[in-house]
Amino acid sequence: MDKEKMKSLVARFAEVGKKMKRFVANFEEYAAESGETLIIDGEIAVNLPVLVRDAEGAETPAPDGEYALVDDGRTIVVVGGVITEVREAEDVEMGNTDAIAQALEQMSEAVEKVVAQSAAAVAECAAIKAENSARLTKIDEALKVLGRTTSTPTKTKPAEFQQPTERTLSLGDQIKVRDYERRFSKNQ
Repeated sequence: MDKEKMKSLVARFAEVGKKMKRFVANFEEYAAESGETLIIDGEIAVNLPVLVRDAEGAETPAPDGEYALVDDGRTIVVVGGVITEVREAEDVEMGNTDAIAQALEQMSEAVEKVVAQSAAAVAECAAIKAENSARLTKIDEALKVLGRTTSTPTKTKPAEFQQPTERTLSLGDQIKVRDYERRFSKNQ
Protein backbone atom coordinates (compact mmCIF):
# COMPACT_ATOMS: atom_id res chain seq x y z
CA MET A 1 0.00 0.00 0.00
CA ASP A 2 1.41 3.32 -0.95
CA LYS A 3 1.60 6.35 1.34
CA GLU A 4 -1.07 8.32 -0.48
CA LYS A 5 -3.60 5.55 -0.24
CA MET A 6 -2.79 5.11 3.47
CA LYS A 7 -3.22 8.85 4.15
CA SER A 8 -6.51 8.75 2.29
CA LEU A 9 -7.74 5.80 4.36
CA VAL A 10 -6.65 7.46 7.63
CA ALA A 11 -8.41 10.70 6.64
CA ARG A 12 -11.59 8.82 5.69
CA PHE A 13 -11.41 6.86 8.93
CA ALA A 14 -11.06 10.10 10.93
CA GLU A 15 -14.00 11.59 9.03
CA VAL A 16 -16.13 8.50 9.67
CA GLY A 17 -15.08 8.65 13.35
CA LYS A 18 -16.29 12.25 13.60
CA LYS A 19 -19.61 11.30 12.02
CA MET A 20 -19.91 8.27 14.30
CA LYS A 21 -19.19 10.37 17.35
CA ARG A 22 -22.74 11.68 17.38
CA PHE A 23 -23.93 8.06 17.37
CA VAL A 24 -21.75 7.04 20.29
CA ALA A 25 -24.12 6.46 23.17
CA ASN A 26 -23.78 7.96 26.58
CA PHE A 27 -26.43 5.79 28.23
CA GLU A 28 -27.72 6.67 31.69
CA GLU A 29 -29.81 4.37 33.84
CA TYR A 30 -32.79 5.69 35.80
CA ALA A 31 -34.91 3.79 38.33
CA ALA A 32 -38.66 4.18 37.96
CA GLU A 33 -40.97 4.02 40.99
CA SER A 34 -42.71 1.07 39.33
CA GLY A 35 -39.44 -0.92 39.59
CA GLU A 36 -38.26 -0.78 35.97
CA THR A 37 -34.79 0.30 34.96
CA LEU A 38 -35.01 2.90 32.21
CA ILE A 39 -32.07 3.44 29.88
CA ILE A 40 -31.77 6.82 28.18
CA ASP A 41 -28.98 8.18 26.00
CA GLY A 42 -27.70 11.04 28.19
CA GLU A 43 -29.74 13.52 30.17
CA ILE A 44 -33.53 13.22 30.11
CA ALA A 45 -35.03 15.30 27.32
CA VAL A 46 -37.95 15.21 24.92
CA ASN A 47 -37.48 13.11 21.73
CA LEU A 48 -34.88 10.76 23.24
CA PRO A 49 -35.45 7.01 22.92
CA VAL A 50 -36.10 5.05 26.14
CA LEU A 51 -35.27 1.41 26.73
CA VAL A 52 -36.42 -0.83 29.57
CA ARG A 53 -34.15 -3.54 30.98
CA ASP A 54 -36.00 -6.65 32.17
CA ALA A 55 -34.93 -9.15 34.85
CA GLU A 56 -32.84 -11.17 32.37
CA GLY A 57 -30.99 -8.04 31.19
CA ALA A 58 -32.74 -7.77 27.81
CA GLU A 59 -33.31 -4.20 26.67
CA THR A 60 -36.48 -3.33 24.76
CA PRO A 61 -38.15 -0.05 23.83
CA ALA A 62 -40.15 1.28 26.77
CA PRO A 63 -43.91 0.69 26.53
CA ASP A 64 -46.17 3.73 26.28
CA GLY A 65 -46.99 5.31 29.63
CA GLU A 66 -45.82 7.56 32.44
CA TYR A 67 -42.72 6.70 34.46
CA ALA A 68 -42.06 8.46 37.78
CA LEU A 69 -38.33 8.60 38.47
CA VAL A 70 -37.11 7.68 41.94
CA ASP A 71 -34.07 9.97 42.09
CA ASP A 72 -35.51 13.40 41.32
CA GLY A 73 -39.28 12.99 41.33
CA ARG A 74 -39.67 13.91 37.68
CA THR A 75 -42.12 12.03 35.50
CA ILE A 76 -41.48 11.18 31.86
CA VAL A 77 -44.20 10.35 29.36
CA VAL A 78 -43.19 7.76 26.75
CA VAL A 79 -45.04 7.17 23.47
CA GLY A 80 -43.61 4.78 20.89
CA GLY A 81 -40.43 4.26 22.93
CA VAL A 82 -39.61 8.00 22.83
CA ILE A 83 -39.92 10.66 25.56
CA THR A 84 -42.75 13.01 24.62
CA GLU A 85 -42.99 14.99 27.85
CA VAL A 86 -40.92 15.63 30.99
CA ARG A 87 -42.75 16.90 34.08
CA GLU A 88 -40.82 18.38 36.95
CA ALA A 89 -41.49 17.14 40.50
CA GLU A 90 -43.87 19.99 41.45
CA ASP A 91 -46.00 19.30 38.38
CA VAL A 92 -46.53 15.64 39.24
CA GLU A 93 -49.89 14.74 40.74
CA MET A 94 -49.88 13.53 44.32
CA GLY A 95 -50.21 9.78 44.51
CA ASN A 96 -52.10 9.05 47.72
CA THR A 97 -54.64 11.84 48.08
CA ASP A 98 -56.82 9.79 50.46
CA ALA A 99 -54.03 9.57 53.02
CA ILE A 100 -53.29 13.27 52.64
CA ALA A 101 -56.97 14.17 53.05
CA GLN A 102 -57.20 11.97 56.14
CA ALA A 103 -54.10 13.59 57.66
CA LEU A 104 -55.50 17.06 56.96
CA GLU A 105 -58.81 16.07 58.57
CA GLN A 106 -57.00 14.85 61.70
CA MET A 107 -54.98 18.05 61.86
CA SER A 108 -58.16 20.10 61.44
CA GLU A 109 -59.84 18.23 64.29
CA ALA A 110 -56.81 18.77 66.52
CA VAL A 111 -56.81 22.50 65.75
CA GLU A 112 -60.55 22.73 66.49
CA LYS A 113 -59.97 20.96 69.82
CA VAL A 114 -57.20 23.40 70.77
CA VAL A 115 -59.39 26.36 69.78
CA ALA A 116 -62.25 25.02 71.92
CA GLN A 117 -59.90 24.51 74.89
CA SER A 118 -58.54 28.03 74.41
CA ALA A 119 -62.05 29.48 74.32
CA ALA A 120 -62.89 27.62 77.55
CA ALA A 121 -59.71 28.96 79.20
CA VAL A 122 -60.54 32.51 78.07
CA ALA A 123 -64.06 32.17 79.49
CA GLU A 124 -62.66 30.84 82.77
CA CYS A 125 -60.21 33.76 82.96
CA ALA A 126 -63.05 36.21 82.31
CA ALA A 127 -65.08 34.63 85.17
CA ILE A 128 -62.11 34.86 87.54
CA LYS A 129 -61.55 38.47 86.49
CA ALA A 130 -65.20 39.32 87.18
CA GLU A 131 -65.05 37.58 90.57
CA ASN A 132 -61.85 39.40 91.51
CA SER A 133 -63.32 42.67 90.31
CA ALA A 134 -66.31 42.16 92.65
CA ARG A 135 -63.95 41.39 95.54
CA LEU A 136 -61.91 44.47 94.76
CA THR A 137 -65.06 46.59 94.78
CA LYS A 138 -65.92 45.27 98.25
CA ILE A 139 -62.41 46.01 99.49
CA ASP A 140 -62.63 49.55 98.06
CA GLU A 141 -65.93 50.05 99.89
CA ALA A 142 -64.37 48.85 103.15
CA LEU A 143 -61.42 51.16 102.73
CA LYS A 144 -63.75 54.09 102.04
CA VAL A 145 -65.49 53.34 105.33
CA LEU A 146 -62.10 53.55 106.98
CA GLY A 147 -61.27 56.74 105.10
CA ARG A 148 -58.80 55.19 102.74
CA THR A 149 -59.01 54.64 98.94
CA THR A 150 -57.13 52.46 96.48
CA SER A 151 -56.93 55.14 93.80
CA THR A 152 -53.22 55.71 94.53
CA PRO A 153 -50.90 52.77 93.92
CA THR A 154 -49.46 51.25 97.10
CA LYS A 155 -45.89 52.02 96.12
CA THR A 156 -46.54 55.77 96.08
CA LYS A 157 -48.67 56.03 99.25
CA PRO A 158 -47.10 57.90 102.13
CA ALA A 159 -46.32 55.97 105.31
CA GLU A 160 -49.41 57.30 107.14
CA PHE A 161 -51.68 55.58 104.58
CA GLN A 162 -50.13 52.17 105.00
CA GLN A 163 -52.26 49.37 106.44
CA PRO A 164 -53.22 50.39 109.98
CA THR A 165 -52.98 47.94 112.87
CA GLU A 166 -55.64 47.52 115.57
CA ARG A 167 -53.52 49.42 118.04
CA THR A 168 -53.59 52.59 115.91
CA LEU A 169 -57.34 52.45 115.18
CA SER A 170 -59.87 54.20 117.34
CA LEU A 171 -62.37 52.05 119.16
CA GLY A 172 -65.13 53.02 116.68
CA ASP A 173 -62.97 52.10 113.66
CA GLN A 174 -62.04 48.79 115.28
CA ILE A 175 -65.75 47.93 115.67
CA LYS A 176 -66.40 48.85 112.02
CA VAL A 177 -63.52 46.62 110.83
CA ARG A 178 -64.72 43.63 112.88
CA ASP A 179 -68.28 44.16 111.64
CA TYR A 180 -67.05 44.26 108.03
CA GLU A 181 -64.91 41.15 108.52
CA ARG A 182 -67.94 39.24 109.90
CA ARG A 183 -70.09 40.32 106.91
CA PHE A 184 -67.35 39.54 104.42
CA SER A 185 -66.64 36.08 105.83
CA LYS A 186 -70.38 35.20 105.67
CA ASN A 187 -70.54 36.11 101.93
CA GLN A 188 -67.86 33.60 101.01
